[in-house]
Amino acid sequence: MTEDKQAFFLDGSSLRIMFSRRECIYDFLRRLFLTGPNRDLLSSLIELTAGQPAADTGAGPVWEQNFICFLQALEPDRTERLSAILQPEFTRLFIGPRHVPAPPYESVYRSPARALMQETTLAVRKKYRAAGLLVRNFNREPDDHIGLELEFIYYLNQQAAAALARQQAAAVLAAIDRQQQFLAEHLSQWVPAFCGDIAANTGQDFFRKLAGFMAGFIREDLAQVDLLKRAIAGRDCG
Repeated sequence: MTEDKQAFFLDGSSLRIMFSRRECIYDFLRRLFLTGPNRDLLSSLIELTAGQPAADTGAGPVWEQNFICFLQALEPDRTERLSAILQPEFTRLFIGPRHVPAPPYESVYRSPARALMQETTLAVRKKYRAAGLLVRNFNREPDDHIGLELEFIYYLNQQAAAALARQQAAAVLAAIDRQQQFLAEHLSQWVPAFCGDIAANTGQDFFRKLAGFMAGFIREDLAQVDLLKRAIAGRDCG
């Protein structure tokens, strides 16, 4: 690795900010889809957004500001009541037991039969294994559950941040490359349709705003990671 490339990477204030922001967002999203909108998660989210610029300042894209504005309007001392309202809707949207309006599995959106445990599920499993990971409920929870896919990016982002702190440029590059591939080949391929189903099938503003936020964020994140990867490749060519 050239000295110029190392300087590009390890002078890392902008990367540290990027990794920190991504960690917060992926942590929230993975926890939401793995555990539901419980009181602790909602309290953390309200506290996190309290320090953000007000939505009317125009600081950020519309999908982000819409969600922040909604969260900033929530009362911190009423999260238990809000959780009691949102939990049944979470179950209805993503779990069942009847018709599930927004199935949280990639294979449903990418297979003609809209079925679980298809080729995409196995492809996701291979990505996890290549990174040294195995799903906790192996063969009980499909690997392509939205919460698990988000958790995978969360893990890889942590790996990149830790490698940056240790000034291990090759490890940072490897973690970024894994994320770019997974976002391009998996999350970006089905999250827009998944979020569309959420928005079209809920009467709760929280889930409507969440759908817009997640669709916008995944789109933006792929573009940012792809740009970063191509910029690094361009340094190699130079």
